[in-house]
Formats: sequence, structure tokens, C-alpha cells
Amino acid sequence: MARFRKKPIVIEAEQFLEGKAIPKGVCFGWKCDGPLDDSPHLHTIHDNQRVDIVFGDWVIPESDGEHFYPCKDSIFQATYEAVAPENSIRCDVFLCLPERNPGHYVDGRHLPIAE
Repeated sequence: MARFRKKPIVIEAEQFLEGKAIPKGVCFGWKCDGPLDDSPHLHTIHDNQRVDIVFGDWVIPESDGEHFYPCKDSIFQATYEAVAPENSIRCDVFLCLPERNPGHYVDGRHLPIAE
């Protein structure tokens, strides 16, 4: 069987968390033209297929920007890593310490952010 490597791309994603704002794409039966089932779900690009989601799943836009697909947190954490925002700046990681520039650190990782 042939082997393939996933292309290194940057994606946008938002985690579906209890008590937080509902990410774009999350639908409930009363919010869409689906069945009168109020469980949270997404509609994928594949024939508008309905996929149920649970709190903790990540919501990722499909290539068309109108449909979405879910990703379990464990798979998301193993597949993706946080990246600095587009307006980020480079700085010398050896001179940039958390106590001097706490805004340059996210979850203990150095991600310099433009001031």
C-alpha cells in the first residue's frame, strides 16, 4: 500500500464546550430543517450529512466554509498544534522569558504575539 503524509496546513477550529458560546456550524433540531431532535450536530459537505457531536469535540470548517466536521479532542490534540496569529512577531526565544513577556506564551509554549 502506498504511504502519504498529511500536508502541513493551518486550520481554524473551535471547541464545543458546555457553558460557552456555541461555535459556528453547530446546529440543533429546533435551529435547522432537520428532525425535531434537539441534540447538537453538524452538517458536513457530504450530501449535507448530519453528524452528532458532544461537548469537547472540535468544530472544523469544511473547504466550502458553509459546512463543518467534528473532531474528537484526543484526535485533535494528536494531529494539530497551536500556531501564532498572523500578526505575530519573531523574538529571541532565549531572551524572551515568560516573566518578562507573559503574552508570548500559550499553554507554556512560546508563541510571540505582536504587542
